[in-house]
Amino acid sequence: MAELRRVLDQFRGCTDAESQWLQELFVFVRAHLCSGPAPSDDVRTSVSELSLALVKILQETSASGSLPVSYRLVSVSELVSLQRLPCVSCLSWTTNQHRAWAREAEQIPGLRPFPRVKLLLIGWLCRGRGPDLSLKDATGELSCQVPAWSQGLDQGLDQGLDQGLDQGLDQGLARAVFLPHWNYIPHDAPGRGHLELIGRPLSLCPAPQGQGLASKAEGAGSLSVNQAATLLLQHKSRTRRRGDGGHVSQRRVSVRGLVSAVCPLLDIGGTTFFIFSLTQNNTTINVLVKDTSCRLWWSRSVHVGMSVHVTQLRACTLRSWNRNSVLSATGQSELTVHPADQSQPSVHPTDQSQPSVHPTDQSQPSVHPADQSQPSVHPTDQSQPSFHPADQSQPSVHPADQSQPSVHPADQSQRVFEEMQTQDQSEAEALPRDQSGLRRSSVINYKGTVTEVLSRGAGLYVIDRKVGLCLANQPLPLRAIRPGDTLQISNVHVLRRPSPDHAPIMLCCCLRSSVTVTAFSPGYRGDEEESCPGDGVLLRLLLHKDVGVAMYLWMCHVTTCLRDSLSPQKEQCVCLLSWKILETVTGPRKSRRRDIYGEMMDTPHTCTVSKYGSASSLPHVLSVSSLRSSLLSHCWSSLSLHSLLPPDGQSLNCSQLNAAISWSHVVLGSDPGDQRPDQRPDQRPDQRPDQRPDQRPDQRPDQRPDQRPPADFTLRERPLLLVGMLHLPSPGSEAQSLELRDSTGTVTCVVTEAGPDRGLDQDPERDSPREQTAAFSTAWIGCLVCVRHFTMVTERFIQSEFPSFRHLDQEHFISRKDARIYLQFSLDQVTVLSPSVSMAIQLRQGAGPGSDASGEELEPEERKRKRRRDEEEGEATVCVSVVIRVEQKEGVALRNVEAGRTLSFNLKTAVIGPVVCWGRDPKNHPITEREVTAGENKRLSLSFSGASSRWFPLLQDGRYYRLLALDTQDPSVLIGCAVTGQTGVELHADSALHVHPDWRFHTVPRPQTTPPESCDLISLSDVINSRSDLVSFCGLVLERVGVTDRSQDFAHTGVRLTVCDHSGRSLQVYLELSHAPFSPGLLPGNTLSLSRVQRKVSRSGTVYCCGVPVSCVSVISVGQSSTPTPPPFPIMLLGQWGEGSEVNVARVKGHLVCVMFLQLQWTCSKCDRVYTTSCSGPQCSSSSSVFRAKAKVVLEDGTAEAHVCFYNPLVRALLRLDDSQWAGLQRALKVKGHIQVQPRGRSMSVTVDSDPVFVFLLCAAQDALIGSVSLTCRRQRSLRGPELRRMVRGDRDFVTKMRPPLQLTCVHLERN
Repeated sequence: MAELRRVLDQFRGCTDAESQWLQELFVFVRAHLCSGPAPSDDVRTSVSELSLALVKILQETSASGSLPVSYRLVSVSELVSLQRLPCVSCLSWTTNQHRAWAREAEQIPGLRPFPRVKLLLIGWLCRGRGPDLSLKDATGELSCQVPAWSQGLDQGLDQGLDQGLDQGLDQGLARAVFLPHWNYIPHDAPGRGHLELIGRPLSLCPAPQGQGLASKAEGAGSLSVNQAATLLLQHKSRTRRRGDGGHVSQRRVSVRGLVSAVCPLLDIGGTTFFIFSLTQNNTTINVLVKDTSCRLWWSRSVHVGMSVHVTQLRACTLRSWNRNSVLSATGQSELTVHPADQSQPSVHPTDQSQPSVHPTDQSQPSVHPADQSQPSVHPTDQSQPSFHPADQSQPSVHPADQSQPSVHPADQSQRVFEEMQTQDQSEAEALPRDQSGLRRSSVINYKGTVTEVLSRGAGLYVIDRKVGLCLANQPLPLRAIRPGDTLQISNVHVLRRPSPDHAPIMLCCCLRSSVTVTAFSPGYRGDEEESCPGDGVLLRLLLHKDVGVAMYLWMCHVTTCLRDSLSPQKEQCVCLLSWKILETVTGPRKSRRRDIYGEMMDTPHTCTVSKYGSASSLPHVLSVSSLRSSLLSHCWSSLSLHSLLPPDGQSLNCSQLNAAISWSHVVLGSDPGDQRPDQRPDQRPDQRPDQRPDQRPDQRPDQRPDQRPPADFTLRERPLLLVGMLHLPSPGSEAQSLELRDSTGTVTCVVTEAGPDRGLDQDPERDSPREQTAAFSTAWIGCLVCVRHFTMVTERFIQSEFPSFRHLDQEHFISRKDARIYLQFSLDQVTVLSPSVSMAIQLRQGAGPGSDASGEELEPEERKRKRRRDEEEGEATVCVSVVIRVEQKEGVALRNVEAGRTLSFNLKTAVIGPVVCWGRDPKNHPITEREVTAGENKRLSLSFSGASSRWFPLLQDGRYYRLLALDTQDPSVLIGCAVTGQTGVELHADSALHVHPDWRFHTVPRPQTTPPESCDLISLSDVINSRSDLVSFCGLVLERVGVTDRSQDFAHTGVRLTVCDHSGRSLQVYLELSHAPFSPGLLPGNTLSLSRVQRKVSRSGTVYCCGVPVSCVSVISVGQSSTPTPPPFPIMLLGQWGEGSEVNVARVKGHLVCVMFLQLQWTCSKCDRVYTTSCSGPQCSSSSSVFRAKAKVVLEDGTAEAHVCFYNPLVRALLRLDDSQWAGLQRALKVKGHIQVQPRGRSMSVTVDSDPVFVFLLCAAQDALIGSVSLTCRRQRSLRGPELRRMVRGDRDFVTKMRPPLQLTCVHLERN
């Protein structure tokens, strides 16, 4: 009580509240401070002395100068247990100062200022673990983080008052301190947190005499850096002579020099150490500080640019650094920081790769350029800036370029820095490269504020909102870097556009770089404490694998994308997936031993970021939802209705016009160079959308601006990559096709795969390159895959009422539009990232003799592992199975079944063995002997409906499957019901079996005892010449024309496909789709397998095919982004063509003999009547008209004659008219409406007409006969047979039978 009275006597005039507050302060000091760790007897003080010292400091620090009764003292345990949110306490702040501070913190996006608390902290400040400090009291201990204040805490806290604080900490003594300004950051674990000292701690007890920093004497025997380097060379020579790689000198030396590099703390083999370099002139020495010397706290106190004096160092040899010598700190070593003064000798860095350091603090010493005779590892780019911004909001950059002056104007520095950031990818790619194609990085010093944490686990940050920071090559910082922290980064490498997914300028630290926090963040974010992807896994991959910075940044971007799209339970799994994707894209990479000591100490400096490549050519990973949204946006933004019209689109009437634009598609490749523009429904793959019929294929057209694809998607410079899981179609899917899913969405896929090889069919004779076929392997279901190459298809459906082509830019005529998006790819372009159980079995089957099917006798341990693996693969449930071979597959459609109208299809199969009972799911293991029965196979018809119809995309003709029924041991469930008949009646119906929704199919290899099935597909030539009613064939789609039934609410009831084979023969196929789900993949360029379609012959003798209920259409090969050009049309002679040839389209060459007929007219776009000023129809009120032209000429080539019809634009090409003449003709006929020229015979004689248009057309018709022509024509089937013709030759008459001339329609004209 006497000591309490002594304290209260010092404040006799205080109020009752202040007196009560002083009593609580005294009790708190006695309970928490005096019972704490005792430092030493010479600094021990009483409770009253500590209380009075604390009150005095509080009065001096408080903003009001009086006792801060609104504040209360808090113990360490109370703060840690009760404070759950980050907070700040600053005794000297006024309310206005706090508001201004909060406004500055809010300038960083997403940062919330720390809430202010009125708490006071006192305790014993002592050394903690490593370089950190610790605050202790009687209740607990709390870690303290200290920023790099000017020259550090070691220069002395508050100068005279706390000069002895740091040396006391150095000697292991604790000092009673008061913390006036601090942040408290709680950790995720309860009862854990740390302090951030934003103000200097104030000592409560005086320092012992003679222990201040100023009393440290250098001693007369201190060496310069040059002298110390000579000593190390002598030590290295003696060590080599002795052959002792681990020799340690017993001599102790003191060295004074300028700090040029500070390496981070490393923990290797249980030993923690760091290295810093001292420089003078052209000489550099390295100082090793290990944990055994108890001097690891130097890593927080030593900074680049400081002039330091280190005592009690000894020379030693590092075996890991080519047996070179370094100076090592001992337990008696002391570090003294010297202020910059004019008496300090000039110090020059010896390493040319080190920067010229120009600290913003003018009290720091300056470092001059090194000798220019030394080699430089930097590019000779003289444009490297050095920045000293005028305001603190701008970054501080100090380049390593030796040719730059030490000071630059702030505005010029900022301008150059902005030029670096606005440099586009092409300019970055033009930077100098070495022979290996890598660019060299520059080394600078940089100071800025962290504005975003991209990935703490991967070491990626954003500084000043525009500069990237990569700390991946360094150990994870002991303190998590937060947004708002101000960093001083020394010896950091500058990389220009190493990755398009990150900032254009990246600062990449190596093991020679140092990162110090000069100011702590004033706020926090709500998601700040969430775990970052990988939790250090990416850093370990970077350490053990030979990965450059560009690939590492790309891998981090992939990890972020996969974390968002896959939503994994473990972040480490995503990192490993991203590494596997990188190996898939770039190939397997070998591990490389990293020379960490060389990175830190070699001269000149070389490291993993001294040279870097670019990730601009690496793929861009997209989620399914972002891909769908991009394609949907692109398909409508790139839509040009004019480009969907055929060449004679301006002459189409209303119904023809709307039918022409009702369906279109866009095909984009995953690679930037594989882009296909919009194609018309009637356009051949080898014809450009804007190519005129009279235009050569190699002639460059005048492309309209609205036909250019948007630059955001089609003109991208990087390929695309998709990651997802393959699944069967979901119940509500719009198409019965496989689906690629991730957590963001689902996309339909048209999937093909290579035909069976030895690993699947076990046919040793089939060793040729495998052809593509429809996907049939069920092992792909549930696999996490990476699709490397694919095509993206968007089919557009438009319902419109456009009166004419002139109204196509008026969108109000469109009543409805829809789009279907799907992907096309082959499984050969797919990499399995995480296989399903069935895929793992299939991969092991192809492993060779070491697989399970090899029949070798296994060792006991191998047998145990095999049994354990089988238990994991097979579900522990009873089941029955039967092996079938698919013989006939019907198409899926909406049919009336017992459950109502639903999707269904039938499958005719052959059962190759009996029903077998299993104790677990056999999956897709090879067929066993008990599953095969010799002799004739039983026929079984499988019926699929509802949910079981999801198996439709994987059940293909000729494949073998294991049908599985779970949770039963009754073989009768897989035995079909036979059809009963009357006595004496022979039944030809197969047994029927309805497939349940929970039954499964597994693709299995063909049994070795079963011969390969013969293919029942025939060529198009055989189809044309065949007499069968149902045929099966393959063909390349050349053209697709949709059929729309407006009475069924915008339903596309069918399509007309024109297919061809390698011989050039073509055939038209009509498919009814009104009762079928959406059928993806029926596009020009794809190869289809059409099974059991009906062959028909038209009245004109043309063969075509139609789909029937038993027909099935499958995509067996998807067209590449550059669609394969179909075979050219054959060149025919007219006489040969007219002798019964089955060719429909061919090229002919000859001369035009005469013009038989020429007509030009304006017609109504609605009723096709002649249109003058209005429609001539009595009941038509249309105000739109179209211009049409028709001509008929006689062509002969020396073997026969043909009548060739020309329509619309081809008439202009026939008459040799240019665009202006053709437009003038249309204007001249506006009033009259139509005109017709019909010459008589080959003399081209006509009845004279004074109409100038008539005369002009007659002259043009005569000019059209000049020269030879090459025509591509389509044959018109004629129903007329040979006719009797009378010919007169002199005085004799001849009557003979002659075939009528060929009737042709020109589709392309080219004049020779």
